[in-house]
Amino acid sequence: MTTSSTTTSTTTSIIDKKTEKKYPPTTTTTTSTTTTSTTTSPTTTEERTTAIDVPTPTQLEPTIPDIEVKVVTTTQESTPAPSPKSQSSSKESWEGDATYYDPGVGSCGNTNGPGDMIAAISYLVMDPLNPGNPNNNPICGKQIRCTRDGLKETIITVVDRCPVCKAGDLDLSPAAYAALGGTIAEGRFKIQCSWV
Repeated sequence: MTTSSTTTSTTTSIIDKKTEKKYPPTTTTTTSTTTTSTTTSPTTTEERTTAIDVPTPTQLEPTIPDIEVKVVTTTQESTPAPSPKSQSSSKESWEGDATYYDPGVGSCGNTNGPGDMIAAISYLVMDPLNPGNPNNNPICGKQIRCTRDGLKETIITVVDRCPVCKAGDLDLSPAAYAALGGTIAEGRFKIQCSWV
């Protein structure tokens, strides 16, 4: 009786046919013991190379959702504010409300009192002309002729900025307000204005 051992070593190489890339070989060794009465089996090593197609991973393309975009454009119309012009070419006139306030140090840098014939003009007119320092605003010192119903008239000087006035409105000193026939009880009335 003869006992023999058989060792089989299998080496498998993986080759990607598309890229010709060869992956590291894998070796599998199997040992078996066989008992026979006549012969002794020699040890046999068999090496085989098998080409295996390695599938190329499929790249997933991102799905872009359908998005509806709406653009809404809003146009806001505004009444153009009056602008100061030179004395020789000024024919622009407008209508607005006259109110009164207690003057002090104005945005033009001057100090005025209730008896001065002055006014604060709307920020809508003054701010676009502001060069940075409101004291140097070119509208400072400009004069406006104010008329009430064609009966009362006075000329005022712009010395301040009115933060709540509409484009054509003027906030007058008490003296200028009274010169146009305004009373404390009245508080507000319409005037017609033009640059002097």
